[in-house]
Amino acid sequence: MLAMSHIEDEDLMEEFCAMAGTLYAPGMEAYAAFDRGHTVGCCLFSREEEELAFLACIWEEELGLGLCDGLLRAAMDYSQRRGAKRACFLAGFPEALLPRLAGLGYPTGGPFEIEEFFTGCKHCGQGL
Repeated sequence: MLAMSHIEDEDLMEEFCAMAGTLYAPGMEAYAAFDRGHTVGCCLFSREEEELAFLACIWEEELGLGLCDGLLRAAMDYSQRRGAKRACFLAGFPEALLPRLAGLGYPTGGPFEIEEFFTGCKHCGQGL
């Protein structure tokens, strides 16, 4: 059974950054997915004022793109409850992943409104 959790442990954050090929910096946050205690994915992000910036999302590919989607949504929900209104993918975010996320309805061309993302699904044309 998968469990997702916001990560505050600095050692885990450094481990996730190493997995994503990026350096840890103060202020970075993560949402991670675990299966029976084993890390199966994580989403690295930062928040400044009202904007959430996605840095990376890595996961065990055999679990499907839905896990990445779930991690991104968990990070958005967490951040929105703490005042974030917009989200964006930073320039260092894996570019090969962006078209796949666009296929799920993620606006990948610049900042987007989190509330609008959650209340209207552009991918299927229906409200959530």
